[in-house]
Amino acid sequence: MDKKELELAAKHGIKVLTMEHPHYPPFLKEVADAPKALYVKGDTEILARSAMALVGTRTPTLYGLRSARNLSESLVRCGLVTVSGLARGIDTVVHQSTLKAGGKTIAVLGGGLLNLYPPENKNLALAIALGGAVISEFPLLHPTEPWCFPKRNRIISALCYGTIVVEGDIKSGALITAKYALEQGRDVFAVPGPIDSKMSEGPNYLIQQGAKLVLSVEDILEEIPILREQHFYKIQAKGAHLQNKSVSSSEEQGLLDLLSDEAMGMDRILVKSGKPIGQISKTLLD
Repeated sequence: MDKKELELAAKHGIKVLTMEHPHYPPFLKEVADAPKALYVKGDTEILARSAMALVGTRTPTLYGLRSARNLSESLVRCGLVTVSGLARGIDTVVHQSTLKAGGKTIAVLGGGLLNLYPPENKNLALAIALGGAVISEFPLLHPTEPWCFPKRNRIISALCYGTIVVEGDIKSGALITAKYALEQGRDVFAVPGPIDSKMSEGPNYLIQQGAKLVLSVEDILEEIPILREQHFYKIQAKGAHLQNKSVSSSEEQGLLDLLSDEAMGMDRILVKSGKPIGQISKTLLD
């Protein structure tokens, strides 16, 4: 990397991480074709946080947009970072929903950080970088070209424990990300959709091939033990923290009493409380 490129990066507050840098993503370093350097705008430490990728079509249906939003918000509540590609459609909704829910997200670009694509997501990229990160392996002024996206996709999958495909036709780039995830030894998840919807062809095909069907975040936690354990510890810590705060109802107090003894998953909470899942979920959020 020449001196000019490094000076340009410094001028724009962009960090350049080589594989020897302590904040170079540990998961990414594991893959054979990991980039020798990454350009990062934002928090470099977030690249080591537990993360899940959510990807999909640039032309989603209302169902796809709703699914991406709900899953992103649920992952935030579990303490996970979301990762996507800042593209139009599903990617954009993933990043926006994560930020709205108070979470952190990582955007992986298919071009240089100073030649951002799509241009209408410039403000979104700035918002992401405030607490998360916008990253690329391409030189700062590199244009976004069709061949760049598959290269970008391998980074999206490599940063995460798993990849969730929300919507996309059978030729969608989201399926390329899923393919990389499998090659990298990551889990692949898919949101099922109507059999007559073109945008559900990709996820439905992946499910036929053995991808984990996702109806809620619980399906993801069930498949990845380390994430499930992290989530349970978070619930336990939250319960301990709440003991020092006042509660506004007997229902909240009853749930707090359940959480104060030991870490537990939603299934055990439901059994011990005897309450419907909707009621429990609302009380947990409160």
